Amino acid sequence: MVSDITKELDNGEVDAWIKLARTLSHEIMNNIAPITTLSQVISAYFIRNSNPIDIKDLDSKTIHNTVKGLKVIEERSLGLMNFVDNYRKFTKLPIPKLTPINLSILIDNSLVAASTFPDFGTIKLEKSIPENLMVISDENLLSLVIINLLKNASEALILANTENPNIILKLRQSNTTTRIEIANNGPHIAPEIREQIFIPFFTTKENGSGVGLSLSKQIMLKMNGDILLSSIKDKHTTFTILLN
Repeated sequence: MVSDITKELDNGEVDAWIKLARTLSHEIMNNIAPITTLSQVISAYFIRNSNPIDIKDLDSKTIHNTVKGLKVIEERSLGLMNFVDNYRKFTKLPIPKLTPINLSILIDNSLVAASTFPDFGTIKLEKSIPENLMVISDENLLSLVIINLLKNASEALILANTENPNIILKLRQSNTTTRIEIANNGPHIAPEIREQIFIPFFTTKENGSGVGLSLSKQIMLKMNGDILLSSIKDKHTTFTILLN
């Protein structure tokens, strides 16, 4: 039985790495392909019969297209550099510094930071937070996770033009676990998306990096916690931070 469980875990780990490799290759190819194609096109502007053209044969259209192509190459190169930088951040997480913190105050401060997000003020916010609830955690890292989840909830509501958008923030504590629930009434997240949503660089956003949720998940795991996701159609999508 132990062997079967180990095999299942190994298969799950392999599957996760396969998904990560696919996501990495997809993102890299999205940037490399236009760079390669445009380099070939621009090179063809200046070569005739395997020899460079004479400068007097240059016309304004060729110069314009060259500048335009180089601009796209620059943008895609910067995009690739940003992608690599995000990967570096993901693989070099700081070691958590666990200390007693007032979670109630931390959440209030995180909400102040979230209030700067575009159109956050148009969202109805409901809170259920007991006063002076103390936990052992890394204040900076936990704050980063909470703010990121608030940002994701806000963006989901705004991008979908959700009618009467609202975010519900609840804090629950048992003998061994503290739960921070951040729910929103935005679009339902389909099961096939939920399976991949914490995979590094996976994103459904047009300009998303796919780093925020996976980074938040890794941070919580490093602090012996976790992040769970549930999404009920026509009700709420809830991200739950677990602090043990």
